[in-house]
Amino acid sequence: MPEAEIRQAFEMRPDGGVGDVRVKSRIGLAIQAGEQKYTVIRGPVLAIFADPQDDGPYMNSDPTTRAAFEASDKIIAEGQAKAFEKGVPSARVVRLPYANHHVFMSNEADVLREMRAFLASLN
Repeated sequence: MPEAEIRQAFEMRPDGGVGDVRVKSRIGLAIQAGEQKYTVIRGPVLAIFADPQDDGPYMNSDPTTRAAFEASDKIIAEGQAKAFEKGVPSARVVRLPYANHHVFMSNEADVLREMRAFLASLN
C-alpha cells in the first residue's frame, strides 16, 4: 500500500506506528449505496486486470493454502475480465499475472507500456 494511502486511511500513533482506521465502515457503505450501473460505455477503454492477484506477504505461506487461493482467485479474475470483454467488446483488456491491487506500482513498466500503446492507438 502506498504510504500516502496509509496516512489517509489510518491514524498515526504517537510513536509513529499505524493506529486505528480513520475511515469507518459507514463511509464504505455510503459509497456502495450511491453506486450506479452503467449499461453502455461508448468511449475508448483500457482495462488492466491482475489475473491472478499477488497478495504478497499477507497471504498464508502454506503452499496448499496459497495454491488453493491462487486457483480460486484465477477463476474469479478471469471471470471478471471475460465479463468485461463481453460487456465492452471494443475495450482493450490486459491481464497482468501476479500484479497486486496497486498495479501501477507493482507493474509500473507494464502499465506505462500498455497506456502508451493504448493512447497511440487513439490517433
